[in-house]
Amino acid sequence: SNTAVIRILPESLSRSMSFLLQAAVAGGSSILRFVAPEFASDKVFVMHVIKSDCTALKHCPKELKEDPSLQLAAVEAGGPQGSAALELAPQALRTDRAFLLRCAKITPQALRLAPEELQKDRSFVMEAVRARGAALQFALFEFRMDHDVVFEAVKQDLGALAFADTSLRHNAKFKEEIAYLQKGIQVSIEVSGE
Repeated sequence: SNTAVIRILPESLSRSMSFLLQAAVAGGSSILRFVAPEFASDKVFVMHVIKSDCTALKHCPKELKEDPSLQLAAVEAGGPQGSAALELAPQALRTDRAFLLRCAKITPQALRLAPEELQKDRSFVMEAVRARGAALQFALFEFRMDHDVVFEAVKQDLGALAFADTSLRHNAKFKEEIAYLQKGIQVSIEVSGE
């Protein structure tokens, strides 16, 4: 790894936060394996490294791995693909309803990675699709057939309709509701674009 060279750098560089952050951007999260312990355990330094690589926390001390704010920053750094960071989160956070719902605003994968009991919880699924309509693709089949859950997802993201059960998509009443919703969205776009 290119970041292993940090071990042989002069102290003036190996102790320079700005140099190490530039190296992190160039070399990724593995830099945390080679920096001095005070950098690997420095929350501010780690936060900067996370911005370059959402999986950086895998190389951090346990106390930083368990920090919800750092884990959320890692998910945010990954954007819609923030699931890579979420998959590395400690089990305590991956079972935390509030944390997962915050993640659902960033990546629809939060629903897929939620524990089974939350995936079966209608109110949790409803909140997840309200936050990110595309989460519907990871909902259990029963929720992809559920009128209210699908409608909430589609209100957030019209594209979520593609993940609804076919019988619901072909239901005349539901199609009418979606058409009305689309008109409302179109009117809203036209009014704000004036």
